[in-house]
Amino acid sequence: MNNVKTISMCLCDRPDYARQVLEALRACDGIGDYLVLPHVEPGNEEVRALIEAIDFAECLPTFNERRLGVNRNTENALLDGFSFGDFVIHIEDDILLAPDALRYFEWAAARYAADSSVFSVTGYNRRADPVAPEDYHRTRLRAWFHPWGWGTWKNRWELFSGRLYLSPCTWDVFLNVNFCAEERTPCCHEVYPELARTQNIGRYSAIGSHMAEESWFFKYRYLKYWAGNQVVPVAEFHDANPSGKAT
Repeated sequence: MNNVKTISMCLCDRPDYARQVLEALRACDGIGDYLVLPHVEPGNEEVRALIEAIDFAECLPTFNERRLGVNRNTENALLDGFSFGDFVIHIEDDILLAPDALRYFEWAAARYAADSSVFSVTGYNRRADPVAPEDYHRTRLRAWFHPWGWGTWKNRWELFSGRLYLSPCTWDVFLNVNFCAEERTPCCHEVYPELARTQNIGRYSAIGSHMAEESWFFKYRYLKYWAGNQVVPVAEFHDANPSGKAT
């Protein structure tokens, strides 16, 4: 088994977001034990400089000679990650990690390593109400795929590897619609935390020049409650359902 702790990243031309993402990574518990593998699209020297300045973890960046697009760049980043580790955490340049996010991913990676019904571990969970403190470390399963800070195992990813860049839609929609939505394949579950460990700050899209309408973004993407704006004690993560079945 390859036990290198690995984070793959995709970045393009959003330096303001990338700076926040890297600041959040720097503050993560245990980040010094990780190998960070950024895959950077060309065209923005400020983003390149931010990546070249990473000093909080070992970093092996890939600077694309030409623009590959989100699907191909994501595929390459994950393949790079799996050449070093059997479980890869993947983030983009608009996804923040909470201070204890790496410990959450590590717990879930070990807990579900032998459960082939689980495809991914997401840090994202949108709630309209606050999370009770006793549920800060509680996790559940659902038939869905959230791409906003997630991880998966090499042997799960091999089922989909090579298909993403051929998709007419974005890679995350392709995975969700074809494999992870409940009506399609209820076996492709994701682990998620009651209290989110990731945050989506990407109101401005990396694809084209689209900016989401403010009220829509804060209603459907940005999280009001997550571990990055709560005081979260160190504790063990645990399943809501000891059977490990989706709830």
